[in-house]
Amino acid sequence: MVSANDPTMAPAQRWRSQFHTSCADEAVETVERLYGPHSLALRTRTGLDMRLAGFDVGRLTVSSIEYGCVATARTEEPHDYWVFSYAARGEIVLGKDIVRAGTAGVRTPDAAGDLPMSADLRLMNLKVTQADLMGAARTLFGELPAAPLGFMELAAPGSAPALHLQGLMQRLNQLPVCPGPQAALIERRWQEAALLELFLLWPHTWSRYLGSEAPRGSAVERAIDYIQANAGADVTLADVAAAAGVGARALTSGFEKKLGISPMRYLQQCRLERARADLLDARASVTEIAYRWGFGNLGDFAARYRERFGEKPSETLRR
Repeated sequence: MVSANDPTMAPAQRWRSQFHTSCADEAVETVERLYGPHSLALRTRTGLDMRLAGFDVGRLTVSSIEYGCVATARTEEPHDYWVFSYAARGEIVLGKDIVRAGTAGVRTPDAAGDLPMSADLRLMNLKVTQADLMGAARTLFGELPAAPLGFMELAAPGSAPALHLQGLMQRLNQLPVCPGPQAALIERRWQEAALLELFLLWPHTWSRYLGSEAPRGSAVERAIDYIQANAGADVTLADVAAAAGVGARALTSGFEKKLGISPMRYLQQCRLERARADLLDARASVTEIAYRWGFGNLGDFAARYRERFGEKPSETLRR
């Protein structure tokens, strides 16, 4: 029976065609395209049965990898990305620790060395570039803390971080692939949301800075002015927080105290108001107006519009 808790077996929305090889050189070449210089040593006479599948959300890469035999992979040199991993099956050795199914862990950009793996290992990886992770941190905190960033290295099976990482990769897999001119912006928003979620729910050395107080009213007003002036632009939470001069968490707290909603919810309301004005003036089609005001999914636009105004966009246009 297919288990909904197994990301590799969930109804696929985004998984690319699986790569499958029994050739060690092909396996190394494929992994190197994802993770840079690697080597692979097979520790058994059982033949290699390497399977790799994955997908992207923005610049995030989610992948599922298994070798089908006892093997040791080696990262040859430091790199410019972090890897958040979840062991869906089997075992892998990290230093002196034997990591079993259900465990999650983090590999830092300077991590290198051998990774011995059991024959039945299936590893789920979320790859994040250093630049994107630091960008998310600036969005969240406003200014980067002086202390070095370090995430909890291992999360035990059944722990909140392990379950959350597994769930995050599942939810990323289930995101629709959106066509149209707003696709890049939507992917950027989903990437941003995923990274902010990692910072909020995986313990790290900057966790103590998450309790920052809400900003003064002037920061919220700057954010409101920015949103009003850029409602039709490619705006993310990072953009709004940067314009306000504070971190996203503090800004969200300030919005909720002042307006009772989040900054992005306020942006959505502004866009719906602008779209309604265009529909009432019959300036373009529903599709053109939806794209103009940043709605890449027409079904979502129609649902949000009806929720806000009590009628369909097409009904407003006919009037």
